[in-house]
Amino acid sequence: MSRLFRLWVILPMVGAGLVLAGGAAHAAEPGPIQIPLAVFPGRDPGPVQCPGGTYVAVTPGRSQSAVFVLQDPGPIQCPAGIDVLRDPGPINLPAVQNEAVALPLTAADCAQGIALFNQELALLGVPGTSPVGTAASAPGTNDPCPGGTAALAALHGALANVPVAPGTFGLAEPGPINRPGGFVLAEPGPVQVPGVVFSYVLDRSGTPRGLWLEQDPGPISRPTLLVLVPSGTPGVSRLRDPGPIAFG
Repeated sequence: MSRLFRLWVILPMVGAGLVLAGGAAHAAEPGPIQIPLAVFPGRDPGPVQCPGGTYVAVTPGRSQSAVFVLQDPGPIQCPAGIDVLRDPGPINLPAVQNEAVALPLTAADCAQGIALFNQELALLGVPGTSPVGTAASAPGTNDPCPGGTAALAALHGALANVPVAPGTFGLAEPGPINRPGGFVLAEPGPVQVPGVVFSYVLDRSGTPRGLWLEQDPGPISRPTLLVLVPSGTPGVSRLRDPGPIAFG
């Protein structure tokens, strides 16, 4: 039985639905690897051309592998654009980076977005891009973050060389009606990487909020639940432990 059916978790309505993940240990695979996220048409019955997304695990075979989700923005019926990096760092030490930025980048989150793209490029073993000249639009364009556009293009170029993991499944769905967001499921199948379910919406400032559920692929197979909370910069959020959860 796949990991998908070994753990059932119901997430609150923040663009979330029924969440499935889980798993036992399997043989380690060379990394990094990616799981493409198939985007199905939204609630509009007409044809929708939604851009794809991907889930990347940097070091398969390690329960502490850094992972990230990159979903390009598209029309209103598509999942909202977002880039989320979950880097737990060494065991028993504070996380290296747990951050998300909404896409496309704006002048407000330009610097943070470039830093995030560069961090992901570094994890893939690719030199980052220069953040110089990111504050203003490029001449003759209305791009508020040309440096971010260049860094994202470099990231896409690096991802073109990352192999797709066999036997895996990825899904991206739009968020709630009339509210930008999305639902992402990365089912690793036989590959020993964390299984992830991620549900998010963008608030009025364009900042992501949501829930991230990650299933450790190790022998203990512990699920980790994190919440996506605003960082204070519009368009930028942090993944944090939700703390004690009270019911009733």
